Amino acid sequence: MNIIMPTFERIEWMPPTITLINELAKQGHNVTYITIYPDDYYKNFDQCRVKNVFLFKNMLLLKKHNNIKPLMGLASRGSLLAKKMISSKLKRILNSYVKEDDILWVVNELTVMYGGYNFLKKYKDRYIFTIYELHMKRKCNIAKAAKDALVTVVPEYNRAHMQKYFFRLSKLPLVLPNKPSTHPTMRHIKIDDEDVRNKINAIVESGKKMVLYMGIITEERPLDTFLEAISRNKDSFHLIAIGRGGSYIEELKSKYFENFTYLGYLVPPQHLQVASWADIGLLTYVGDNNANGLNAMYCAPNKIYEYTGFGMPILANDIPGLYYTVEYNKCGYCVDLDDVEDITNKLQMCMDNYKELSNHAIGFFDSVNVNSIIKDILECYQERLGR
Repeated sequence: MNIIMPTFERIEWMPPTITLINELAKQGHNVTYITIYPDDYYKNFDQCRVKNVFLFKNMLLLKKHNNIKPLMGLASRGSLLAKKMISSKLKRILNSYVKEDDILWVVNELTVMYGGYNFLKKYKDRYIFTIYELHMKRKCNIAKAAKDALVTVVPEYNRAHMQKYFFRLSKLPLVLPNKPSTHPTMRHIKIDDEDVRNKINAIVESGKKMVLYMGIITEERPLDTFLEAISRNKDSFHLIAIGRGGSYIEELKSKYFENFTYLGYLVPPQHLQVASWADIGLLTYVGDNNANGLNAMYCAPNKIYEYTGFGMPILANDIPGLYYTVEYNKCGYCVDLDDVEDITNKLQMCMDNYKELSNHAIGFFDSVNVNSIIKDILECYQERLGR
């Protein structure tokens, strides 16, 4: 089967999209994924099954601005001209590539934020739409795209019900958890990057336990109180962080330089090389305003599976999206972000109950079969289409 997949977020930033493309290729499908510019990550896919088609190849248009390519930046800020350019080119490409028996799978709500909704009108009730974040506004392109999709996919159960309510959908979205398609599971993998390898070796030789944070590093995902707790146990723990961010990282490095090592951004799957050496995984999500408060509260991070795949206990802040995965499945503890003492105690509890937590973590990881769920989504699509 041929699957045509417009997806406008940078692929290397989206492990769930990487997983989806890899799993579809493994199932024998041909995937043509469409990006705004040529995709640098493309070389990592199965070249026999996966093809990258892009809207614009003129690299002279590229001007670095917070790592966002300018046309995408304009579109995200509401530029009608940019959206018209993207939508017009996308329509032409879809007309060329989408045949009668092919599946159009629109991935990432940013695709309709950048490209508008008009390109989908021709395919009403004939496409799949994956929404990664939790959106509440009904009067937007995301809502229109979800309403006209034959199948809508989200990464978390509570989000499915909320999106159905917010967007007035007739059917409940299907749930595809953000579990990576490939995970080495083996501990202590060789780290290719020499500088990163030397930093990790230094922590190992110090005898300290490594607490690992992976993801965007901003005040919305605060690390301050975790570092305060680690500072009280500076001979026992050390926090390492991987991800993108700005001035907040510099603040943490300056204040907690003895107990904090920032390793920069590592292109997947290099980050898993580092993760294989860590002892405890860290998750923290705090909504910074009313618009994204629920999105943070019912988060669905792929990091849960990246941590548990190594049998790593998890320490997380106490919100529904993390409590009903981490603590409910007994693979770690939720903490009060404002209580350094609580964090300190639960860091130690992770070590005291390590074997039990690790076994539960592995069990949680093994409980989700992404390949099977993707097959179910495609079967649901075919059934609703009447094929």
